[in-house]
Amino acid sequence: CAGGWKSVLCFLFLPGLAFCYSIINGPTNATVLAGSEARFNCTVSEGWVILIWLSNGSPVLTVSSSQGPFETSDRFTSQNYTSSSGFTSELIIHNTQLSDSGKIECSVQGADSKFAFLSVQVNGSLSIKNSTLTVKENETIEIFCEALGWAPAPDITWMTNDSFIDKSKYVTQQSQGSNGLYDALSILTLTLTDTEILTCLADIEALPNPQNASVTCIFVNSTLGNACTVLPILRTVLFALFCFQCLRLMTETIPNHPSVRTSQVSQPSGRRVSRQTKLAALIAWQGAEVTGHRYTASCDDRVHFTVMFTLQ
Repeated sequence: CAGGWKSVLCFLFLPGLAFCYSIINGPTNATVLAGSEARFNCTVSEGWVILIWLSNGSPVLTVSSSQGPFETSDRFTSQNYTSSSGFTSELIIHNTQLSDSGKIECSVQGADSKFAFLSVQVNGSLSIKNSTLTVKENETIEIFCEALGWAPAPDITWMTNDSFIDKSKYVTQQSQGSNGLYDALSILTLTLTDTEILTCLADIEALPNPQNASVTCIFVNSTLGNACTVLPILRTVLFALFCFQCLRLMTETIPNHPSVRTSQVSQPSGRRVSRQTKLAALIAWQGAEVTGHRYTASCDDRVHFTVMFTLQ
């Protein structure tokens, strides 16, 4: 008889619990970067006994109203808050991984469960092969921007001088690897008329700001390019003419200079040294402050000579 009464009391008591408490606020969706924390709150009214957190259908943490949380993994912990509106359990997922993405559920014994979705995203790398390019007039260029190891696939856009480039100017290809991560290659095709900084941007929801990579395209006008080639040649020709004129004048005025008492010229056998070449040595010697000075010079690869000067 006693056992019968206990059964009846339990039957009457347990169904009553289902209507005495409920989940007031369930968890909300969250998007985080891999490696960071994800937090979910679940608030229940007074009278609850057991609260269970589940990740993709598997229990990861249990909270008892009398004994507190039972944590079985360092990656899943909780914080508890009590207020006039009820009891709040906060699930904290540490060092989130791509595999944590999915359904996060708060379940209370005898009450309906509430759930939300967690999206763990991976911030990969972004690069442009060259940081600087030289672009000629009327030249069409292709700039390659490569994104590796992202999840989900990033949204790639291009900018120039703080303005977005029309999407018709570039094409982006995406592929997913066996690890679940995405790679993308975006190719921008342009014909520039001026020096510009081109920026490739990759964005996913979890990033506070898009990741970016830039390249400086230096525009070279064809007219200026030809001038850069002609000017060195012109300078060489003018310098040669100037030297020739100086030698001609010195040839006419210096041979009988009174400061030169003797001069001795040595040269390879069978070679003749021109008068202008000898005068070049004399001109160099005139700046000397010593009594005797030896000057060695070469006219070309075939003629080398030495001149000794002595002051009177």
